[in-house]
Amino acid sequence: MDFKTDFLNHWDQLLKEGKLPEVQLELEKLSASSVPRKNLYQVAQVSRRAGLPEIGLRLLSPYVRPKNRGLQVPTPDELSEYAVLLQRIGSLKEAWQLLEREELRGRAEVLLYKTYVLFNEWKYAEAIPQLESYLEATGISEYQRAIGKVNLLSALSFVGDYDKANKLFPSIESQLKEAGHLRLLANIYEIQCGAFFRQGNISGAQRILEGAEKLVTSKVALDALYIQKWSLILAAQRTGDCQPLYEFKEVARENGQAEIERDSDFHLLKIRFDANRANHLYAGTPYSSYRRLMLRSFHWAEPKEDYVWGHSGETLDLREMSWKGATVFRKDSLQHRALLFQLSDLYQARNVGGIFSNIYPDEYFDVDSSTLRVHQLVKRVREKIEELEIPISLELGSSGYKIRKKSLDVRLRLPLMSEATLESGLALENDERLEKLRFLFGQAYFKIDEGAECLGLSRSTMQRYLGSLLERGLLETAGAGRGKLYRLK
Repeated sequence: MDFKTDFLNHWDQLLKEGKLPEVQLELEKLSASSVPRKNLYQVAQVSRRAGLPEIGLRLLSPYVRPKNRGLQVPTPDELSEYAVLLQRIGSLKEAWQLLEREELRGRAEVLLYKTYVLFNEWKYAEAIPQLESYLEATGISEYQRAIGKVNLLSALSFVGDYDKANKLFPSIESQLKEAGHLRLLANIYEIQCGAFFRQGNISGAQRILEGAEKLVTSKVALDALYIQKWSLILAAQRTGDCQPLYEFKEVARENGQAEIERDSDFHLLKIRFDANRANHLYAGTPYSSYRRLMLRSFHWAEPKEDYVWGHSGETLDLREMSWKGATVFRKDSLQHRALLFQLSDLYQARNVGGIFSNIYPDEYFDVDSSTLRVHQLVKRVREKIEELEIPISLELGSSGYKIRKKSLDVRLRLPLMSEATLESGLALENDERLEKLRFLFGQAYFKIDEGAECLGLSRSTMQRYLGSLLERGLLETAGAGRGKLYRLK
C-alpha cells in the first residue's frame, strides 16, 4: 500500500478513538519506500502510538544511524522520534543519550519523551519538573498538552502528592470529555481510582470506577482488565475476601499484563500483608523508588539477602550459576547476564531492546542485527536449560521474553538486584572491566579513584560499577567514606 498524506490525519483520529488494530493493519501493509523523507518521522510516530515501534525504527534508522557516516544528517524531528521509539523497545540508555543531544535542546517534546524514560525506571519524582516545564512550553497542541497533564497526574499520584493530584484531576477530566479523547479519559480514571484508594477514599474510588465502566459499555477500546482489577480490589477491601483477586492476578499474568499483576500484588499486601508476597514483589521490582514506596506503605524491614523464589525442590542458584552441583554457565558470561537480567524483574517481560542494551551496553541498537543477536543468545540459553533438564522456560510473547517455571517443585536463588546493576547500561559485571581490575590489582586493596582511572570511567560510573560487583558478592570493602577500600574476592 502506497503512502498518502491524508493517511496521517486518518490514523491520528483512529488512534484517539482507541482503534489500534485498524491502524496496525494499515501500517503493516504500507510500502516504506513510498513514504517521502519529510513524512518519515510522522509515520514513525504513528507506528509508535499504534504499538509497532519496530516499523518506525526501520523507517528512521537509515538517517539516525546511517551505515556510512556523513551521508545522511538526521533532522531534530527524526532524532527525537527515534529516541522515543528506542524507549518503547526498552533501550533506555541510548534513548536518553539521543534526547540529550545539543540539537534537541529547547524542544518541548523532548521534555515529555524524557519523562517516558524516567517512568520506565519508576523515577516519577524526577519526571515531575520535566512535565511542569513541558506544560509551560508554547507551540504544543491541546492534545499534546493533555498527554502531559495525564502523565503529571500519574507522577503526582505515585509520589503521594494527592493535594495537587486531586486539584488537577477535575480539569483534565473536563478537558478530555469535551474533546472526546476517551483513551486518555480511561487512563486518568485508572490513575485517580488508585489515588483515591491509597488515600482511603473508597467512595471516591468507587465513583471513578463507575465512570470507567461507562466507557467500556460505550464500546471504547479500554482494557477491561483494569476495571476488573479495581472492582476486585474494592470488593476485597470491603469484604476481606481476597480469593477473587488472587484468581484475577493469575489471569492477568497469563495475559501478559505485568503491571496489573504487580499492582494486584501491591494492593493484596495493603489488604492482607504476607511476607512471602512482599519479598517477591520487592525482589522482583528492581527500582529504588518503588521499593521505598513499599517500605513506606507496609512499615516492613527491608530484605538484605538473596531472594529464593519457590518453597521446595532443587535450586537453580543464579549467583553461583549452578544446578544440582553442575555449572550452568560461566559466571558473568553473556548467558549468565541474560538470565539475571530476565529475572531482575519478576513481573515484566524483557523486550529485545532492553536485553540488548543491558548485555551490550556500549553498542547502538539496530532493529535487525541486534534483534537477531538477542534471539541467538536466548536460543543458547534455552538449549542449556533443556540439556540440564531445568524445569523453567524462556518464552517469547507479545511484550518480550519472560521466564516461567514449568513446575512448582523448583526454586530459584536470585541476587537482590537494583538500579546499581541496571542503570546506565551497567546491567551486570562487564567481563573486560572485571578482568582488567583482576590483572591490575589482584587481591590488593584499591580506592575508587584508582579503579576509575584504570578503567577510564568517571567516579560516579565507577561507583555504580563497584556497587554491582558488591551485590554479586565479587567484592569486599574496608574502611568508610572517601578512604573506603575495595578488593576483589
